[in-house]
Amino acid sequence: MPKGGHAEILHQFIKNYSYHDILLIADNGLVFHSMAREAEYGTNVLEGAYRDTNLAGLVRQVKQTKQFGLTDYELYAPSKGKPAAFVALPLMRQSQVEMVVALQLSLDWIQKVMDEREGMGKTGESYLVGADKRLRSNSHEDPIGHSVTASFAGDVKNNGVDTEAVRAALGGQTGIQIIDDYQQHRVLSAYTPIKFGELSWAILAEMDLEEVHQPIDDLQQAILIVGLLLIGLVIIIALGTSRALVKPLQALMSAAGKIASGERSARVERTGGGEFGELGRVFNLMAASNEDQYWLQSNLAMVTGVLQECQNPRELAKRLMSILAPMLQIGHGAIYIYNNKRGRIIKNFLSNAFKFTEQGEVVVQIAAAPQDRRLQPGEIRFAAGDLSLQKIVSIAVSDTGIGIAQEKLTLIFEAFQQADGGTNRKYGGTGLGLSIARELGQLLNGELRLRSQEGKGSVFTLLLPNLTAAPSSPPQSKPTPPFTPKPEPSHASSHLKTVERVSSLSAKPVGAGMNGILDDHDLIQEGDKVLLLIEDDPQFATVLCSVARQRGFKTLVALDGESGLALAACFNPSGVILDRTLPGMDGDQVLKRLQANPATQQIPVHVISGREESLAALGKLGAVSLLVKPVSDRQLKKNLSKSNTSAKIRKENCYSWRTIQQPPW
Repeated sequence: MPKGGHAEILHQFIKNYSYHDILLIADNGLVFHSMAREAEYGTNVLEGAYRDTNLAGLVRQVKQTKQFGLTDYELYAPSKGKPAAFVALPLMRQSQVEMVVALQLSLDWIQKVMDEREGMGKTGESYLVGADKRLRSNSHEDPIGHSVTASFAGDVKNNGVDTEAVRAALGGQTGIQIIDDYQQHRVLSAYTPIKFGELSWAILAEMDLEEVHQPIDDLQQAILIVGLLLIGLVIIIALGTSRALVKPLQALMSAAGKIASGERSARVERTGGGEFGELGRVFNLMAASNEDQYWLQSNLAMVTGVLQECQNPRELAKRLMSILAPMLQIGHGAIYIYNNKRGRIIKNFLSNAFKFTEQGEVVVQIAAAPQDRRLQPGEIRFAAGDLSLQKIVSIAVSDTGIGIAQEKLTLIFEAFQQADGGTNRKYGGTGLGLSIARELGQLLNGELRLRSQEGKGSVFTLLLPNLTAAPSSPPQSKPTPPFTPKPEPSHASSHLKTVERVSSLSAKPVGAGMNGILDDHDLIQEGDKVLLLIEDDPQFATVLCSVARQRGFKTLVALDGESGLALAACFNPSGVILDRTLPGMDGDQVLKRLQANPATQQIPVHVISGREESLAALGKLGAVSLLVKPVSDRQLKKNLSKSNTSAKIRKENCYSWRTIQQPPW
């Protein structure tokens, strides 16, 4: 037996190459070396107890042929009856066999190769079958009943593999076919023969047919689902198209039937453009014309009779309204709104409702407020007074207009604020009405509420105390004396009359009796900083006065262009804030007149407009800046800093202004 280093070399050899054992056998058959030291060690395999084993047969073959030899797996008693296979090589001296080196093959290296699972899925496996139809590698699907050990220990029927694919491969064929495997499962089997000298094995790779077809089935199912979805989509489009075609025609037929049955107010609801939309518009025009003609034929005689019969104007108005109201589709009655604080709040609510409601309706509801006055969902409160112990009346103005976004509800009661920056440019306005309404509500110890939804409309509500008593009569204005033209004053007396007018107005601010605006014309002295406001909105003019005074200006107010030109010529102010849209003479004409007059052409003019304008175009007319409503306090202060010159009063130019401001009586 090799000792020392030789033994270590042999041990390392069988370990590296996965052999089970290495046997050195003498010429006479004696096994004089074994690394595994199994039962054959020290015995004569040619004459002893193991003379009928496959190892003994291989030794005889090698000694006889003097060539390399290989034996197939058989049950081998020295290895505890497990299957074993051997390869052997003779060692020669002078053409004589001195000894035989035999290597016992291990099943592990074969199994390692056959256990490769790449691309095999869940049910795929590959295995080896010998010529005896017993397995040479363990089954992946049945590792107990169809292992190499079980295959040699049992019979071919129960533990071997005798399928159509095995028989074809052992017959030398290579192919792929669908068969029943050793477990009677339908599989897709690929097979080919393997030759090792005199040995003939078959190698097979198989997978359950159901798993093979699964990707195909999935693809077919996906194609089916996509096809069904496409069919459904086509059906939906077809239905939508048919409805788009049929619905307008049905609406026309329905409206025509209603008109034929006497319902002459029937109309077609227009839901889109195109040919059907135009057809609906023409039908509605025709129906409206037909309704008007029918109403005229039915009610003309009645109106004529009322005009002839009624002598009392009030009774005549009532009867005419009762005839006209159904035609106008309105309820008829009368609401008297006095020009006091309450009236101004309600007028403001109504003004906003009419302004922002292009289609739909505006409704005024006056009623006793309910006992439970908690806020409704989405409703907010402004100018909340103490209404807990009083009888309350509720005045609500609702509309179906553009509405207000929820996040902007708290802003619109602030000065110069509107629900959207583009609202002013489209609808006009200064953004002051609701701010003033809030202040008036606080003065009345009342409460203002707002509920709105963008795109659906708004409800403004005023809650007031102590309104259960009968309303007092509206204030009576003094009768206006008849106007008597006065002779034109001569040039010699014009200065005296100017002084008289200045004296008579010195205690009464400009427009105090006519427009309710208090300016500082009676307080202006040489050297003062003076700002002239030419603005036809009294509320906006009042706020502008307040901002100007905070900046150290004294103010003059004119509600039209002619008055503004006269004030500019008289006081030569530090600056002018000019509304672009004025009654009578508009802002552009005022600018041109100011520039044409040498006495006023140096005055800085700040133009305020309700829409975006080109400052370059206004600059050619003489404007130094442009402000777009709603104007912020910061913008006003920034532009007022450009007007720092002092006023120079020219009394010779003041007569025309006094004549315009003071009524002829």
